[in-house]
Amino acid sequence: MPTLTEVIPEGLQQAATLSAAPVAAGSAPACPADTPDAAPSGMPDIPVLKKRIGQEPGAFEEYVLHRVMQRIDLILEQRLRQAIARVTEEQTKQLVLRLRDEVEGVVRHAVYDAVAEELGQERQAQ
Repeated sequence: MPTLTEVIPEGLQQAATLSAAPVAAGSAPACPADTPDAAPSGMPDIPVLKKRIGQEPGAFEEYVLHRVMQRIDLILEQRLRQAIARVTEEQTKQLVLRLRDEVEGVVRHAVYDAVAEELGQERQAQ
C-alpha cells in the first residue's frame, strides 16, 4: 500500500507547508482537481496549486483528502470485487460437486427402480 509520501510528489509536499490555516466552518473550498486548471492526470500544476493555496485556506488539505478518498474508494472496490469473486467461485465449485453427487444418486436410483420394475414385470409374465 503506498504511503502518503509516495502518493504526493515532492513539490506538492513542499507546497503543503504554505497552507497551515484550518478550514473555517461552512467554507469548504472546492477541490482543485474539479476545476479547469487541473492537469490531464487530474492533479493541477504546482503553480496553479500554490495560487489556489494562497487564495483559499485549507485548499491543499482538501485536495489531498479528496484524492486519498478517491484512492480508498478505488482500492476498496477492487479488493471487494476480488474477494467476492473468490468466495463465489469457491462456493460454486462446492455446489457443483454436491449437485453432481446428488444427480448421480438420483440417476442411479432411477435406473435401479426401472430395472427392478422391468424384471418384476418379466417374472410375472412368465
